[in-house]
Amino acid sequence: MKTVKQYITSLYESDLPEILKKYPGLKLSRLLDEYCFYSSKFSHEYLPGLESEFSSKIFKGIPLEYISKNSFFYRSNFFVDKRVLIPRSETEILVENSIEYIKKNHHDNFKVAEIGVGSFALGLSILCDISKRVYFWGGDIDPCALEVAHINLFKLRSKINPKTKVKLALSDRLGAVDEKFDFIVSNPPYIKEKQDKAGVHPQTDKFEPHIALYLPDESYDHWFADFFSQVSEKLCAKGAFFMEGHEDSLSHLQKIGLKYSSKVLVKKDYTGRDRFLQAYK
Repeated sequence: MKTVKQYITSLYESDLPEILKKYPGLKLSRLLDEYCFYSSKFSHEYLPGLESEFSSKIFKGIPLEYISKNSFFYRSNFFVDKRVLIPRSETEILVENSIEYIKKNHHDNFKVAEIGVGSFALGLSILCDISKRVYFWGGDIDPCALEVAHINLFKLRSKINPKTKVKLALSDRLGAVDEKFDFIVSNPPYIKEKQDKAGVHPQTDKFEPHIALYLPDESYDHWFADFFSQVSEKLCAKGAFFMEGHEDSLSHLQKIGLKYSSKVLVKKDYTGRDRFLQAYK
């Protein structure tokens, strides 16, 4: 009986240039891991039906995380599918910075909000690490994304402080909430639909939800002005807002943000590119 390793090696080597075109830098070990998630009941042997299903999805270029329905982010495995974006490693910096801020400024009634929870990888990673009790509100404009968020909340609830209250709600930005928060975090859609689309990997554009990726060029500034206005309105005195954004737009967004916050900083990722905004009320 052929082993999983033999099957994956054969698949990987059969058309390596085409595979690497769809999955740049993909290593054999990663493909093996994804197959094991995909066929979790058959960790040592494989069935012919699974072979054809898996290889068919690979040659269609479907993102590996959507094939295995799993994405490792920060310190946890998250369920993901085509309803949500695949969490990226650079967003882990946003998690780290958020955890640092919350731990430093925490008090007994500390309230956190996330705008656009998607898979809930960002917010849950924060909640799993801070250990302290908080009130957490998370909103998303897409009800399908909220379904995935609830799945991941169920999976990881045991890793969160048992006294932490989590509320997930259907909301366009902060439009459906009347509370004020000590800290707000977001990884919103920030790619200009026309101007910046050429820089998006074709696989991302083809398979991941556009509602979480793109904003129309003509309404980009207005969308963020409204966004920052809502954030300012919902932040408590001396509260903070952290977000991820597009490297080519953050300096411009910083200027818009300064109309609504007393201080707005642009922070870089590990590659030295502008990646985050930090706004303080």
